[in-house]
Amino acid sequence: MKYWMAYFGNLLKDNESFFRKQYRLAMLTRNLDKMSEEKLNNHLKTADKFLRDIQ
Repeated sequence: MKYWMAYFGNLLKDNESFFRKQYRLAMLTRNLDKMSEEKLNNHLKTADKFLRDIQ
């Protein structure tokens, strides 16, 4: 589960401009805005590690 949340957060951050343009998808980026910086950075580090491990 932690990898899914981390990967999804990474996907949102990488494509943030696209998601913010879409009315319904913008809610997902607003949730990232509300997330603490520490938690978001932890998710991004976990996603990066996961992506490196599967390559």
